[in-house]
Amino acid sequence: MTEEKKNEAVIRNFFSAVNDKDYERLRFYIHKNYHATRKGITSMQRALSFSEENEKIDLELGGADALIERMKLLFDGLDDFKVKLSNLVSKGNEVWVDVQFEGMHKGHLIGIKPTNKFISYRGFLIYILENEKIIQNDVLLDWLGLLHQLGFFIPEISDPKAISQYLNTINQIRELIGNDQFLHKPS
Repeated sequence: MTEEKKNEAVIRNFFSAVNDKDYERLRFYIHKNYHATRKGITSMQRALSFSEENEKIDLELGGADALIERMKLLFDGLDDFKVKLSNLVSKGNEVWVDVQFEGMHKGHLIGIKPTNKFISYRGFLIYILENEKIIQNDVLLDWLGLLHQLGFFIPEISDPKAISQYLNTINQIRELIGNDQFLHKPS
């Protein structure tokens, strides 16, 4: 079996463990020096701040425990959370994955109270593997699509009431980010 096929199998098995919420199996696929960046989150934080001051912000996760804790937030926010692999491409030690995240929004998700809506949003993930273990990954998500499904929207320019509501929404998201609730479960 080629290196690419072995790495693809690791990623497929990793997502099988995610869908089963099997933390020990997840841990098996994570390298001891694992780290990840979430550049999509950083871009959204910068966009919502309307400032270049946040240029150095980058959310990084280190180790299997940090990754599992982050996934538990998704599991808590989206009941029956599942990841569907749409497309998977590998070359050498890299695997690129197009995924669909789905679940019922029955718990807090990115600081937003439950809406009891079915949520489905896309992501693009890049994994780097070493010795058939995930050592690094980067995640790009359809944040706009997710926020829209959670009740946030972009208004028509000609509707003053909608623009006002939109700006209030932006301020709410800024507060969540500022209070560090955006990526953590509220107390």
